[in-house]
Amino acid sequence: MRTRDLLLAGLLTIPTAALSQGTPRAVGVERFDVAGLPKAASSDIEKEIFTLLRYHRRGDLRDATRIHLKLAEYYKDRGETTRAEDCTKLANEAWEAAEKGIRTSAGTTGTPPFELQGTFRRTFAWSDEDLGVTHRWEFFDDGTYAHSLTTPPGQTAPPPMEAGFYTVLDGQARLWQPRPALDRTVPFQLLGEGGKDGLVMDGVKLRAVRP
Repeated sequence: MRTRDLLLAGLLTIPTAALSQGTPRAVGVERFDVAGLPKAASSDIEKEIFTLLRYHRRGDLRDATRIHLKLAEYYKDRGETTRAEDCTKLANEAWEAAEKGIRTSAGTTGTPPFELQGTFRRTFAWSDEDLGVTHRWEFFDDGTYAHSLTTPPGQTAPPPMEAGFYTVLDGQARLWQPRPALDRTVPFQLLGEGGKDGLVMDGVKLRAVRP
């Protein structure tokens, strides 16, 4: 069954990822205000900022804090007070989120071969009573997703987990990850605003759950 193949694909092909299943999330703390930066760095601080942005790993909120503070310093020196204050506010929010263990991303590595569209933030679950496992799908607004399973009865080893990128367009979602190679497109419909009433993915209805 194609639906079962989709929802159980992780049992055979997906890598292990360190994902917490009960962690809350923060909003927008990894969206950096780079509108005031030049296209190419010409000063030491600009070079530093470009380097920090280049090597930033999604989900690293302490690193996000450093970037926001460096941007705030840059804009303050240029007299852009409002931008500097906004960056300082985001730095504080990122640091607070990091201290509380809040997740904002699946932390997926690589670059997807598509433009991220239709992104949102919600967690869904589906229970497979035949196998005695529950699938958990976490979608983040940075375009990453995480798919994990509970441990089946009688199994001691933790089940594998999947971390990838997604995009939603015209009633379909494309799910992609680089290693091992995974690229599939499935019917995708959010129920209610932002999926608050659940999700129908490849013909299977998943319930919305608390983050």
